[in-house]
Amino acid sequence: MSKKTKNNDGIDNNSQPQNNSADQEVQKRDRNQENDFNRAILEDLNKRLEEAEKETDRLKLIIKELVIDNANLKSQYDKLATSRVKRERVKFLSEIIGLFEELDVLKKFLQEHNVEKKISQPILMVINIFEKFLSNQSITKYNPMIGAKVEEANNFTILEVSEKEIENGEEGTFITHVLKPGYILGEEIIRGALILAEKKFFKKSN
Repeated sequence: MSKKTKNNDGIDNNSQPQNNSADQEVQKRDRNQENDFNRAILEDLNKRLEEAEKETDRLKLIIKELVIDNANLKSQYDKLATSRVKRERVKFLSEIIGLFEELDVLKKFLQEHNVEKKISQPILMVINIFEKFLSNQSITKYNPMIGAKVEEANNFTILEVSEKEIENGEEGTFITHVLKPGYILGEEIIRGALILAEKKFFKKSN
């Protein structure tokens, strides 16, 4: 018979290996469960991360489209605003030019009739201010050439067109008189010249 021994705590020494083995099994099982739990958490986090990345890509695409749409809207608005500003500016300058021409007629009257300085001087000063304004705006006056062919109606305001039958020469509409000069700003027409014109056409043969 084997002799059983006890340690100082009164525990049977022969039973310790069995207890240690059971503890190790429990610890191993606990570690496995913890690892499974951590693995499940990690998989869930990875899944959530993938979904977040997809959502981020989707939002980036939406933002990109919004930026493009905003740029297009801004461009359209700028074009409309610029076009409106140009129209308003042309209208304003056209009115200023009309007023200037009336003052210019008055200036010629004052000079031709030798009006007293105390009356004419203030008026001439105002006319001078208008002249400087038009000059500072880089507005150019132009007088169409008599006899020139009218090809671009936008450059002229035709007050009256007479007709003339011809046997030779060139057919078309030609300037006969310039009643008022035109004004341009760069390539933009502020006001077309006011003209009289004559339409020439070949005599019809019987």
